[in-house]
Order: sequence, then structure tokens, then C-alpha cells
Amino acid sequence: MSSFFSAKKDIVPLNLVLDIESGSIGAGLYMNRPGKKPIVLYTARENFVYQKDLNGQVLFSAMFKALETILDRIENAGLVGINENKNVLHVIGGYDAVLSSPWYLSEIKTLKALYATPHQISQSSINKLFDTEEREFESKSEISQQNKNADPYLLLERKILRTNLNGYSTDKPIGKTARELELIVAISLTPRVFLEGIKSAVTRKFPSHQLGLHTFSLAAFSTIRDIYSQEDDFIFMHVGGEVTDIVVVKKGTIADTASFPLGRNTILRDTEKIFSGTPHGALESLVKIALENKSHSLDLSKIQIAINDTKTSWLKFFNDALSSFSDKSFLPNTLFFQDNSPFSKIFMEFLKGAESNRFTVTSQPFSVIAIDASLSKILVDYEKDIVNESSIAVEVNFLSRLY
Repeated sequence: MSSFFSAKKDIVPLNLVLDIESGSIGAGLYMNRPGKKPIVLYTARENFVYQKDLNGQVLFSAMFKALETILDRIENAGLVGINENKNVLHVIGGYDAVLSSPWYLSEIKTLKALYATPHQISQSSINKLFDTEEREFESKSEISQQNKNADPYLLLERKILRTNLNGYSTDKPIGKTARELELIVAISLTPRVFLEGIKSAVTRKFPSHQLGLHTFSLAAFSTIRDIYSQEDDFIFMHVGGEVTDIVVVKKGTIADTASFPLGRNTILRDTEKIFSGTPHGALESLVKIALENKSHSLDLSKIQIAINDTKTSWLKFFNDALSSFSDKSFLPNTLFFQDNSPFSKIFMEFLKGAESNRFTVTSQPFSVIAIDASLSKILVDYEKDIVNESSIAVEVNFLSRLY
């Protein structure tokens, strides 16, 4: 005999995405809806514990501590809150992790195969080119070069960005004949210990599902290209806690990528040099107050000195990256900028000092488009009172089109 109180609830699967960048981990629980934008039901972000002195091992440890915390929040706050007073039971049905630098190595390459006679292109033809390049990339990875006994890198993601037959682009090469096959490909590798650690942490909380793995550069490229279809040429820039990533897109395809080890926390370290001994939380507050021009004039001038120090070093790296790109051709004038933090205004201001006149055809300042809360609402819908996370929105939009 059953009753209202013992009735079983219908199970509704949700998707989980983890945004693993260089200074924090974000999370989003969302649901795909046929004919509609995906809807985000929960977001959260956990910053890494701030470190005055940083190295690879310290960053690695901070990331895994933040991962454990964010997974607890998903289980004990996210799912509990979503299921409260509902007549259905939401459970996690699948999950993906999207990585930013420095958690992977990537390479954009043009691969070519020449045939003496017209050759029918098969999946085997494409795989042969791909596999050869993948093995070469693994063998020359920085870890392999420095220490043959170091933990190996594993394949994270590989994607064909463009296929050309006899010099002409095609979306459907299989079965066609050509003397020349050209693939523009993106290959990403990540350390085995990192990859296995992520999988282990996630499956301990939410077992029995396969973890999808992606890079934020490709997710952002795909989303921007879809939303701004008129933009064949652009630069995408993502500022993380410790690293800045740059992607150059030309003729609708990723042409180049770069990253450098300066990000939001660089501002805090430069501020700490002036306000020695100040706790991390207070450093953030000082910078935020300075942004709002609410501090006393002496403090404001000191903080501005710290910000100018960051600007000098950050722009040096940024302009050097642009210079290496522009050795091949002029750079696009449109720049898409993404940063989840309150410091985004500072880096937007930094961009005004970029030497764009040296690298672009127009010799004009970059035309900057922020991937912010307003753009997020174009990409996804949000449940009421859910925090708008621009990077989560980019990833959810990408994943909803991928699956």
C-alpha cells in the first residue's frame, strides 16, 4: 500500500561543468532544453588560497584543495537547494571539466599529406596525420625535454579546426579525392597526475559517469564564433588568477595561442610590496576601494603605484606576445576580453596601453568587447537569483551545442 508520503519522485538529470583556471574553480549545474537556451540552476566559485610566493607545486596543491571544497558545495548546497520543495529529484547525469592555463600544453599545427595520384580521403587518412603529430607533440613536451623520468602527459583534447583538399576548405572531406590533404588542428596535453587527480576527486563525489575534458580556449572560440558570426578575425583574451591566455583567430580558425604567468593576483602581490604584512583579504579590499575612489588620498596614490607596476609588467608580456603573432601577419582589431573578477576594469584599462598601432592594419586601439554578465544572458538562461558567471555561461553554451 502506498501513500502520498512514500511516493517516489521522478528523477531529472542535470549536467555539471567545472571551470578550472589558474586562480579559482567555478562550477555550474545546468539543464539542456530542446529548442531553448540551456538554463543554469546553480553557480559557485572557490578561489585558491592566496600565496605570496608561488611555484608549480604550491599552485597544484591549492587547486586540489579548492576542487574538494567546490565539490562539497555542489553536493551540500547546490543539489540540496535545487531539490528543496520540488516534486522531482534532480541528480547529476554527466559532468565536464574545462581547463585554462597552466593546466595543459597546447599546439596549433598545419598538417599536410601529399599524394602522387588522386587519393580518396578516408577517416584513416586523417587519423594517420593526427596520430603522427600527437606522438611528436608528446615527445617534445616541456616535461619530456627536462626530465625523462617525469610523469607523462596525456591527451586532453584534439580537434580539427579546418580541412583543406587541394587548397580548398571543406566540411566533408571523407570520400572525396585529392592530391593534397591539409589539416589545421589543435592538440592539448595535460599531466597524467593532474588528470587522474581531477577524475578521482569528481568520481568520489559523483560516481558512475565519464568526465568530459575540454580547454577554455576552444570553448570560448567556438562560442564567440557562433554568437558573432560576422567576426572572422578576432583576438580572445582570458585573465585568470595567475595566468593570461591569448587566442588569435583568423579566417574563422584559431591561428595562434599564447599564455604568460601574470594575472589578477599579480595586482595583489604588487600591492603587498607597498602594504607589507597586510592580509590577503585586506589587500583585495584596498584595491576594490581604490577602484571606487573611496580610500584616503595617500592610500589611493600608493595603490595606484602598485597597479601601475602590474600594468608595466603585464603590458610587457602582452605586447611581446602580440609581437610574436604579428611576425606572420597583421593582427585583428577586435578583442574579446573575459575576466570573472572585480579587477576586470583594471585590465580593460591596461589594454588601452597595448601597442595595437604596431600590430593591426588600422593602427587603431583594440575594439574591446567584454564577455560579461550582459553577454552571459544571451548565451544561457539563469534560474532566479543565481549568480551570473560569464565563464560558466560560455562553457554551458559550448557544451550544450557539443552534446
